[in-house]
Amino acid sequence: MDSHSITKIRPFLAILLACLTVPPLSAQQTITLRGRITGLKAGGIPQGVVVALAQVGPTPVNPDGTFEIRGVPTGKRDVTLLLSRLGISATSGQTNRSRLSTTVVSVDNSDIANIELQWLPLASITAELVEVDKDGKRVSTIESDEAVLQIKSVGGRPIAGGCDFPGCAKDQVTIRVSPRRPPASEILLPPGAYNLQAEKLPGGYSIKSVNVGNVNVQGKPFEIDSDTFSIKVEVLMVPNN
Repeated sequence: MDSHSITKIRPFLAILLACLTVPPLSAQQTITLRGRITGLKAGGIPQGVVVALAQVGPTPVNPDGTFEIRGVPTGKRDVTLLLSRLGISATSGQTNRSRLSTTVVSVDNSDIANIELQWLPLASITAELVEVDKDGKRVSTIESDEAVLQIKSVGGRPIAGGCDFPGCAKDQVTIRVSPRRPPASEILLPPGAYNLQAEKLPGGYSIKSVNVGNVNVQGKPFEIDSDTFSIKVEVLMVPNN
């Protein structure tokens, strides 16, 4: 090979050598986010719970509550991590016995550790329509009519069990209650303040009280705290004459 040919090859060899010594492009352009879920109760994480990030997709949460999101693009910005569950709508906010939670993380060009997402318990709520006489004693004279109990969050925030289709109120749920059937199926509600409103009572009846425990909450909000796991609502109705 003559000297002229060697001179032409040298630049290509230099470029090839540079490529071999530079780290892969993907390693330069992505980072890893690590964290854990706090507030877990006995039993750990239900199956299907993930931490979702828009640029990466869902990452499974380990049985001990830790997670590791790989392949996050670098660049200075804020990203939102969402604790979710596969097959559960983000609108309803429901993940088995927990509601969704989010956290905003400021990323740049380095891995981030010790990120925390909180596991917030839901309280199950059941409702029953109870017929009472003028003295407040339970009676059973009505046959099959039912009433409607509206549960609406104070402040308009979405609640577990809310719906997803257009025009639906995401800040409230409806329970149909009857004096002749067992208490209505449970609804799961996150901690917060709620208003209860009984509507569409059977003809000839009016509301005596809407009780949560021994407290009449008709016309005023009641509070669910993070330590509440179940609530029973009784709608007491009395005949008008």
